[in-house]
Amino acid sequence: WIMAERRILTSLRHAPFVVSLHMSFQTPIELCMVMPLLLGGDLRKHMGTAKNPKLFNIKTVRFFTSHILLALEYLHERNLLHRDVKPENILLDEKGYCYLTDFNCCKILRNSRDKAMSRTGTLPYMAPEMLRKRPYSFGVDVWSLGVVFYQLLFNRLPFQHKYDVKLIELIVSGKYELPSHLSHHLTDVINKFLEPDPKKRRSVKQMMKHQFFNEINWERMVNKEEESPYIPREPKSTDDEYMIDIAYEEQRKKDLKNGIKDELQTMFSTWDWPRECIRSKENGVFSAIEEDLLILDDPSRLAEVGVPILKEKGELLSPPSPKQENKRERKKGGEEGRGEGGST
Repeated sequence: WIMAERRILTSLRHAPFVVSLHMSFQTPIELCMVMPLLLGGDLRKHMGTAKNPKLFNIKTVRFFTSHILLALEYLHERNLLHRDVKPENILLDEKGYCYLTDFNCCKILRNSRDKAMSRTGTLPYMAPEMLRKRPYSFGVDVWSLGVVFYQLLFNRLPFQHKYDVKLIELIVSGKYELPSHLSHHLTDVINKFLEPDPKKRRSVKQMMKHQFFNEINWERMVNKEEESPYIPREPKSTDDEYMIDIAYEEQRKKDLKNGIKDELQTMFSTWDWPRECIRSKENGVFSAIEEDLLILDDPSRLAEVGVPILKEKGELLSPPSPKQENKRERKKGGEEGRGEGGST
């Protein structure tokens, strides 16, 4: 699946609001994909918890949803099904724009009339036709986005149960609760998203024309000329997702030493992309990546580039003080001197 995902990502370089692939390359033990750094984190983390929920206003929900509609429009025009639209797969940048990511469940259809059959994705976001094991198409992504839409508005899922069998029954029934105070347009757009009959469910293009989205200037949105009503906070230096775990790096070194069998390596002979970018020493791209990998292999150098690291779980490894740096340099100089003396 990793080769399929990389192949799909290479076709989405110009897709709006999709986490694109800049390049892919290999180390002796790893397959690497270079993607944009979106510091806002995933949408789920901005929704709070059951005890401390974060409710977005309608303007923000409309703004976020428009991005994913544009992303899905691009995918569906190219006969691609995402099949795992959920808050965890929607990332925010520092300006409050949303991007669809994680294409390992993506399906390439042969044409616009083709159907898929396999059940895949995340259960609470799966469409009824998928759970019934019926042939399905682009409507499953519309349904999943409808579940996300509902979740953003009310900070709860439209279909919930602790047992999967009961949850499937609820989703297949298509029955969910809506507050009575909602406007007609808001009620209608939810009902259109969560239409249980795939033959009656609207397409992405039809949803974009719904009155609820009349305020959206789609051209300006694609060009990112609209100001987001929600700006994510800047990540703190102690946020776990931005830390390098030294234990992981130690395991990585062991794997690097042991290597990978040649027959496995040949499976990924076409992994590097784009080849002219990877192989060109003149443009400095590959040398920059090599330098980054060297830094990751030497935790003492991480402080130089401002990356916080974990010494042990929950314990930050502080950057060395100037005094420690001087001591290290003197020690290094002494070792070099002894080495030179021994060689003469």
